[in-house]
Amino acid sequence: AGDYTTLQAWEDAAPANLVTSDVVWRGELLESFSYATSGSLLSIGGSTQDATRYKVLAPQSGLGFKDNANKLTNALRANSSNGVMISGSANTYGNRVITSSEPYARLEGLQIVSTSTGSGGVVQGVMMTDCIVEGAASANTPLFHTPQPCTNTLFVLRTSTASTIGCILHAGVGAVADYVNCTFVVPSDFTAATYMVSQAYGTAMTFKNCAFFGATNVSLGTTSCTWTNCYTDAASPPSGCTTVAYDTSTGSGFENTTDSTRDFRIKSTSALKDNGTATG
Repeated sequence: AGDYTTLQAWEDAAPANLVTSDVVWRGELLESFSYATSGSLLSIGGSTQDATRYKVLAPQSGLGFKDNANKLTNALRANSSNGVMISGSANTYGNRVITSSEPYARLEGLQIVSTSTGSGGVVQGVMMTDCIVEGAASANTPLFHTPQPCTNTLFVLRTSTASTIGCILHAGVGAVADYVNCTFVVPSDFTAATYMVSQAYGTAMTFKNCAFFGATNVSLGTTSCTWTNCYTDAASPPSGCTTVAYDTSTGSGFENTTDSTRDFRIKSTSALKDNGTATG
């Protein structure tokens, strides 16, 4: 009953110049989108935009997982029963379920999932706020590539071969991004990933109040990253990260950490509980 039958149709209908038109091109999902395709479900690009006039995709009010009547007790993981979800099976290297070449484009309150075990990823080059991102790729492709700033977002790498994947987050050339209140995890019953974050191109990223659990190392190289009040189970994390156990009690204190019952809400006993640094 909406205006468009596909995500791409909504994007393609945007004005060529959002600045001249003086609009935010907002799309609101009325239902979940799930497609078996080797390419992207949504490719954002081609419009002139700026920090106040951009494209944004979000659930219609009342339809996101944050709006669910049982949001405080629902397991914190991707679940289409809890709200609208975008899922695809991008399985070709370089493809992502959602991609953007517009630096101010953003996703808000969405669940985005890759169902592929191939070499595709999930999201590339778009800001995210209050999202859940999950993927199970089995090749050396991160969940989030050429990242933009993210806040309050959960990233879950769901693959038993995580040690061969390398990372959840990879910064491409020129990426400069801030991450605030984000969680990066590999379920505890899978082999730990080699590292969570890769900034092999010398890009600048900052992490504040972030959690990194289920990897041997937080980062591949740390010279261009800043870490503030972050927590991890890595034995030798970069400065600004505190090591605690990956558990369901007084360390990370997640509700459940194994893949089939994963629930990354934190308990009242968690070392992360009420222990953030002001983000203003």
